[in-house]
Amino acid sequence: MAHAYKMALCLKFCFSFIPSSTKIFYPSIYLLLSHHHLTHKNAIQRFLVRTKSYFVPMVHDLIPLEYPEYSRQRELSRHRARIKTVIALAKAVVVPTETVATSLKSFSTKNGQDNTPIWAVPHGINIRNSFKETLSDIYNRPYFIYLSTIEPRKNHLMLLHLWRAMVQKHGEAEVPYLVLVGKRGWENENILDLLDRSPALQNSVKEKNNLSDEEVTALLKRANGLLFPSFTEGYGLPLVEAMYLQVPSICADIPALREVGGDIPYYIDPLDTPNWEIMIDDFKKHGPLWQNQMEKLKTYEPLSWDGSIAQTVENCISLIERNSI
Repeated sequence: MAHAYKMALCLKFCFSFIPSSTKIFYPSIYLLLSHHHLTHKNAIQRFLVRTKSYFVPMVHDLIPLEYPEYSRQRELSRHRARIKTVIALAKAVVVPTETVATSLKSFSTKNGQDNTPIWAVPHGINIRNSFKETLSDIYNRPYFIYLSTIEPRKNHLMLLHLWRAMVQKHGEAEVPYLVLVGKRGWENENILDLLDRSPALQNSVKEKNNLSDEEVTALLKRANGLLFPSFTEGYGLPLVEAMYLQVPSICADIPALREVGGDIPYYIDPLDTPNWEIMIDDFKKHGPLWQNQMEKLKTYEPLSWDGSIAQTVENCISLIERNSI
C-alpha cells in the first residue's frame, strides 16, 4: 500500500473503449465484473495493448462447463470461450468463493496455465433496513421463501413435489405458503406445468417476479425461513442476505453454500425430500432446530459491499507492486 498514491486504478465495471484522447496513468487495471464481454477476446486484447492495462476479470462460476445439463445449450461453447479469454489474458482473476477458485484452477491447468493468481473475494451486501410492513399482510399462515430464477439447477421441482404432497397429506390450511421470488427462466416446462396446473399448489405457492429490493427484504424478514435447494452454485448471495437479516435457512448440501454459510444453516442433500419436510415442519412451528439457528445468527457479521471492494482493490494494488519490481 506504500506506493498506492502513485498508481491509478482504471476500474472498468462494464466493457467499453476509452477514447484515444483520454489520459491514462500507468500501470492501470481493467477490472471486468461481467461475463458478458469475455467472448470478445481480440477486442479485449487490443484494448489492453493500447492502454497498457492489467486485465483482472471476475469469474462468477464455471457451471456451464461443469454442469452443462443445467444451462442453455449454447452456453457450453460460450462459457468455454469466456474462460479461455480469462486464461489467455488475465493477470489475475477474482472469484466469489474458494469453490469456484478450485474449479478455475483445474480448468486452467488442463489448458496449460496454472500460475495466474486467483483471488476469492466474497460478494459484499448492502441491504436497506427499511421495508414495507403491508407486504406481509397477505399471508395468513407461515411461509417460506426461495429467491431464485426458476430454472432446472435451482431444484424448484423438488420443492413443488414436496408442497403438493404436504397439501394432499395434511390439507391446505396446515401447510405453509411457498413464496418463489424470481422470474421464470429457461428449460423449465415441468416446473411451470406444476405451477400453472396443479390444483394442490394453486393456493399454497405464490410467485413474485417483479418486486423491489425493499419488498424482497420485507418478505424475507418475515419468513419462517429461506429455502435454498439448488444443485450447484458459485456463491449464494440470498443465503448471505438471509443470515444478515437474521432469517434461518435450509440449504442444499453443496460446497459453495457450505463455504458461504459455515455452521449456521442446516444442510440437506438436494434430493432428500423426507428430511426437507422434517426440517420445514420444525421451522414452521419455530421448533428447536429453528431456535438453535436463530441463536447462531445473533453473532453473524457479513462482509459489507465496501469491504468486498476494498479487498479487490488491495489485491489489484499488490498485483501492480509485484509486477513493478
